[in-house]
Amino acid sequence: MRNCLTILFCLVLIAPLGCGRKPVESQIVGGRVWYRGEPMSGGMIVFVPDEDRGNNGPLIKGEVQSDGTFAFDGPVHSGWYRVAVAPQPNAGTLMPTAAAPYPTVPARYRNPQLSGLSGEVKPAGESTFEFTLSDS
Repeated sequence: MRNCLTILFCLVLIAPLGCGRKPVESQIVGGRVWYRGEPMSGGMIVFVPDEDRGNNGPLIKGEVQSDGTFAFDGPVHSGWYRVAVAPQPNAGTLMPTAAAPYPTVPARYRNPQLSGLSGEVKPAGESTFEFTLSDS
């Protein structure tokens, strides 16, 4: 019986250590996407862990609202991310005009390796991002 109590006591002491994974801190992660000086009206945003900067956590995706804002629900791993943005298929101008010659944002923004967008999610607290997309 004494051996059982000793083993149980050791398990209680070791259990909080987990399997070596860092716990995810409570964070607020969000921001706004701009295109041509206006909030991007809808779409998807994806944060892909930047392994070149030591982040190997899971990717994060969320919805860009009609006012260009986005926020991620749930726990988010801290670290550096490369970012991809894609408008809704029917977002923006459907036919090119002189004021808006392209119907959607340039395709490079859909690829996190080519977009040029990145950001660091802080270990705790709030991480707010402003991404400005351009035609050039």
